[in-house]
Amino acid sequence: MKKLPALALVLAMALTSCSTTQGGGSSSGSDADALADYPSGTITWIAPVAAGAAVDLPTRACADLLTFGTVVVENIAGANQTLGTAEAAARDADGHTLLTMANACGISQPILNPELSYSLDDFRYLTMLTPSVQATICVKKDSGFSNIEDLLEYIKENEFVYALPNAGGYADIAAATTMDQLGVTGATKMVYDGSTGAITAVLNGEALFSCTDSTDAVKYLDELDVLAIFDSVPCPILPDVPLLSDYGVEDLNVITGLKWIAVRADTPEEIVDYLKEQLSAAISSAEYQEYLVTMGFLPEGETFEVMTEEEVTAIVEEAGTVYRAVMEKTGMI
Repeated sequence: MKKLPALALVLAMALTSCSTTQGGGSSSGSDADALADYPSGTITWIAPVAAGAAVDLPTRACADLLTFGTVVVENIAGANQTLGTAEAAARDADGHTLLTMANACGISQPILNPELSYSLDDFRYLTMLTPSVQATICVKKDSGFSNIEDLLEYIKENEFVYALPNAGGYADIAAATTMDQLGVTGATKMVYDGSTGAITAVLNGEALFSCTDSTDAVKYLDELDVLAIFDSVPCPILPDVPLLSDYGVEDLNVITGLKWIAVRADTPEEIVDYLKEQLSAAISSAEYQEYLVTMGFLPEGETFEVMTEEEVTAIVEEAGTVYRAVMEKTGMI
């Protein structure tokens, strides 16, 4: 993390000079001057989803642990996360707006909808908010499929319906490339409003299986069997479930659920560095690490290491390359 010689003094000034007036407009003068007045009002952290959604919950958990100024989570849902993202891009680059980005707004939708009002170049990525989440194949316990081999044999020879929590998300991309690589031609996908809807579709017989986040699948183990993980590495919270890479499916390690924290790209460098330090402290805290375990992001006893801006950017860009290739090959674009 970049540090300037005067950072310690500037931080002390910032911590003792917080006012209650909302900041407005981009900063003027040097970056150090910008930090001396920061934060000058409420910091809004936009979650581009409805309250209680998978992207919203860790946003709130992390925001609650930030100790500078007043941080308020604002939910701006709609259009596959793009409404809230566009709003964040339109606000001042003064560090008073944070944004949680995820696969839809930060990878899929910019590929599917090149006419979006925002560009990924509008943002820089401060750190990852949670560990990546893997997608699973889940069937109802009395489905008659006791293992992934039986299910794969069936779907290669029959028509069937499978359930997705959203369109263009990482589970959709993982399922599309899996069907393509395995030569499955009889699939019909049904998109539901989140993992709960997709799982309910399996439980009531509307769909043969669901492609569901591992963090959601573990909540239904009394009713579902998890037959496979869309990945080439074991799922930390379902370590004994088979991997679809073992059945010849490639590049699944890149197609996982990501949640990262962003600000406007032209935010003053001193404010960006300050935010990185504050977010790093919150994410590294015992309270947040315990939250990740409780919510199924981590197994008991493991910790989530804070990622650098460069690491997050590389992960997101690699995912974008793979997503575009899958979308082109499977006719999504």
